[in-house]
Amino acid sequence: MTAKKRAWIILAAVVAAVCTGLGVAAAAGVGPEPLVRLIHGGRSTSGTARERQTAGRKKTSDSRKKGSKKGTSKTASTSGSTTTGGKGSGKGSKDGSETVMRTPIDWQQPSQTTAYPNLAMVSDLWIMVSIDGNRTYVMSGDSVIYTMYSSAGVYEKNSAGQLVSDTPTGVFHVEQERGAHFYSRMSAEGANWWVSWKDHGIYLFHSVPVDEQGNYKLDEGAKLGKQPASHGCVRLSVPDAKWLYDQLPVGTKIVIDKR
Repeated sequence: MTAKKRAWIILAAVVAAVCTGLGVAAAAGVGPEPLVRLIHGGRSTSGTARERQTAGRKKTSDSRKKGSKKGTSKTASTSGSTTTGGKGSGKGSKDGSETVMRTPIDWQQPSQTTAYPNLAMVSDLWIMVSIDGNRTYVMSGDSVIYTMYSSAGVYEKNSAGQLVSDTPTGVFHVEQERGAHFYSRMSAEGANWWVSWKDHGIYLFHSVPVDEQGNYKLDEGAKLGKQPASHGCVRLSVPDAKWLYDQLPVGTKIVIDKR
């Protein structure tokens, strides 16, 4: 047997072993370890299978009826006062009602002064992220039911010399991977309460960053809702990130736009 033939036989055996391992993981309902360990670092804490199943639980017809009545804004338009960076203007959407956004921005508090809606009770649920607006909107059909301060990817020049955000734009969906914590030695920071929406652990919703000891970075927290600041993920306040971690169903549509 030639050396080349032996090499091909060894390669085929390795591929077969990897495929078998992934099949076993899928059968167990846990899936492979998310790629967050490769891009975001080697240490991560994934959500349990029970938590993921709860997050992806199918809504009942009764919950859809109740969810359709909820909402704190009448429009999904990103031209309203709540979609601009920095502090709120003190006015709400087009009806002129007083804003429920928390001002000044506090990354340790929920973005709104009102209670979180129960996402299991929301009909036609989807998420809209405005990179330049530094806002993330929880939607029920055409209505905004909750607005979160957020910071997406910083702008860098691409190969053509154009400034492009590190956060990809387009339509995505919440994936199975989520966890309580990760830390990246590559970027010397981590975060808590992450939920994957692209590339299975690469692009996430998560809290403002933490250092290696798990302490929140105050300078990074101060950027929340005011400017793009991440490596591509969408940063949220700590309670907002925990809320999505607990309640955002697998498969929820995510729309990310520059505006």
